[in-house]
Amino acid sequence: MTARSGQQVFLLVSNNAERGTSEQYASMHLFDEIFGPGAADHTIIAFTHIAELNRQEMTIEEFLESAQDGPANPLNKLLNRFYQRYFGDE
Repeated sequence: MTARSGQQVFLLVSNNAERGTSEQYASMHLFDEIFGPGAADHTIIAFTHIAELNRQEMTIEEFLESAQDGPANPLNKLLNRFYQRYFGDE
């Protein structure tokens, strides 16, 4: 089995302390400009600084839920753009 040429996966790294900033949303548009809108199909978001959440006795899922204040929230837009594919790492 061989891999197709081109991008296989994009890893978008985000600090979890930045609860969906407008800069993150602007970065998403830049990402689209550079790689094209189809790149979202191959993108995973990695949230960093999970140890901070653990000290607050919060999981990444609880953090994301607490950050959701409607679809206009930049974090929600980011997650929806990349089909809710994410993971958290310390």
